[in-house]
Amino acid sequence: MVVRVVTDSTACLPAGFTGCGPGPRPLVVPVPVTIDDETHDDGGVDAAAVITALQHRLPVTTSRIAPARLAGVYRGLVAEGATAIVSVHLSGHLSGTADSARIAAGEVAVPVAVVDTATVAMGLGFAAGAAARWADVGAGVADVAAAARRTAAASGLWFVVRDLAHLRRGGRMTAGQALVGSALHVLPILGIEQGRIAPVDRVRTMRAAQRRLLELACAHIGGWSGSPAVDVALMDCPPTPGPAAAMREAIADRIAGAHIVDAWIDTVLAAHTGPGTFALAVAPHEEPPHDCVSSTGEG
Repeated sequence: MVVRVVTDSTACLPAGFTGCGPGPRPLVVPVPVTIDDETHDDGGVDAAAVITALQHRLPVTTSRIAPARLAGVYRGLVAEGATAIVSVHLSGHLSGTADSARIAAGEVAVPVAVVDTATVAMGLGFAAGAAARWADVGAGVADVAAAARRTAAASGLWFVVRDLAHLRRGGRMTAGQALVGSALHVLPILGIEQGRIAPVDRVRTMRAAQRRLLELACAHIGGWSGSPAVDVALMDCPPTPGPAAAMREAIADRIAGAHIVDAWIDTVLAAHTGPGTFALAVAPHEEPPHDCVSSTGEG
């Protein structure tokens, strides 16, 4: 069985990411972004351009990937020799992309397992990477999908935004929640809880935000069973490195043996969170056995 992994651009997978194993990387399908009535659904716009548009008060919106687009991607992988596909996507509470994948799955002749990770950014990216590692050693579609689900379920993701108005306009946060941050002139720390964006804490300075994110990450890792290796992602918002990059040394000191990945917040997330956002994601790093027996279940 040849299993290929598909994900979407909100996974924020950096170009040099090695967590997918030596085999094929997940195929990343861009989520459409519309800037001032011009839609980019082919990855033809980057996050820096989105931030510039927001700073110039141009309207920026996003939409789910169309089922036909995903079906075309799946067919292309089948033509290249894939006998099964695992399609790993951002939370269904944030986008309809996983629903599109389920529709597209019915239009191809090979098994397609769709994984709604209930997370986003590198929480999703680490899950897609885990799936790719299992696929690389010959695991079947059910085992590849299960690896993505385990990693996503154990992951943690927290982020700080400068202005909650972008999330409110996109429908990802209520007006009342947005008011908490803006009215008190504080920096809200948000997280993903049961697939939705939820307030976690609030601080007054970026330095305090960095300390709090590290505390949240360490507490989250402490809740894992056993002593797994730890993947950590630091995500800044383009175009220039910001607070997340400054946390690298503190993370290395507090989380022994952590594999730290630097990533950019992607185009879609930039559209919803705005300038100055930074994020931290953690996930257990699970290496598959090298004697996987391929299964034919659909997962």
